[in-house]
Amino acid sequence: DVLKPDEDGMCTGGEFSEKGLTNLLTRSSKLLMEANMFESVDEVYKLLIAIHQDSRSYPDLRDMHKNLTNAYEKMHNMGKKRVLGSYFRVAFYGEKFNELDGVTMIYKEKPLPSSLRSLSAFRHSTKNSSGKISSLSLTLSVSTGSR
Repeated sequence: DVLKPDEDGMCTGGEFSEKGLTNLLTRSSKLLMEANMFESVDEVYKLLIAIHQDSRSYPDLRDMHKNLTNAYEKMHNMGKKRVLGSYFRVAFYGEKFNELDGVTMIYKEKPLPSSLRSLSAFRHSTKNSSGKISSLSLTLSVSTGSR
């Protein structure tokens, strides 16, 4: 069976056009800039630049290159301090954790966290009614977000 977009009503929304794709990519690039994810902004702009070059949209190309310059300058100025948030996988095992027994969570810490501070926060949140930690096994999987 061959699906035909026009006849079957698929891909007929505004996002499924060149203008719709351009708008989504532009919004994505702005959000990535706000999140300091400059490496990803570069990848999104590669797509946008190709689209705008094809349509000879020089004002848009000028603006994108200014934004890319800004992103590269921020990456350069941050140097080796460039670190995104860290992610921790935390699993709770044992009946003393009550409803958390067997639950695994992903916890995001702000950029440049102290592992000891995070461990202290987890210990504080897992104390039982007597104020003692029964058993806490914590494995840290840290992703710095840098290449």
